[in-house]
Amino acid sequence: MDNVFIPAAEYHLDLARRAVKEGNSPVARKAYRIAVRAWRKAVGMHPSLVNYLIDAEKEYLEFLKADSVYPEILREIKMTIAEHPGMLQEELWTRLNKYHRADVKNVLHLGIKNGEIERRKKGPSVELRLPRRAGGRGIGSLFGRITGNFPFPTRRIERRLPSSLLV
Repeated sequence: MDNVFIPAAEYHLDLARRAVKEGNSPVARKAYRIAVRAWRKAVGMHPSLVNYLIDAEKEYLEFLKADSVYPEILREIKMTIAEHPGMLQEELWTRLNKYHRADVKNVLHLGIKNGEIERRKKGPSVELRLPRRAGGRGIGSLFGRITGNFPFPTRRIERRLPSSLLV
């Protein structure tokens, strides 16, 4: 039995690439979504095609990072979470219904991956929070202010230091 989803996935992936070259982001966004969905169905029939799915998803996520809508959706997600800390992920879909759910889902995935949003398991669902930034005290906060990232868990180290050494 032939897998009818492979030609559809390849066609939409090619369409998305052409749309990106032409600067047509809405068409590229939709074509990438359809291509990834088609690759998922193709993998369901033939699991050996999983590498094609992974490549298509990576390409789609790279496109989203460069897309002009990504910062807009991420800003909306952050504002919504800031207004309602600990909100369930399902609530986010209803609050941001002006965007396509797949776009919100992918931007949320990238935000979590980049550390801009935190996911925490809460019962059968997942709650969303903005990550805490380091305060003005301790070695970790000084290092973070200088470099912008932390190569070690700062809270654990700061708890062990005497208060006279904390900034």
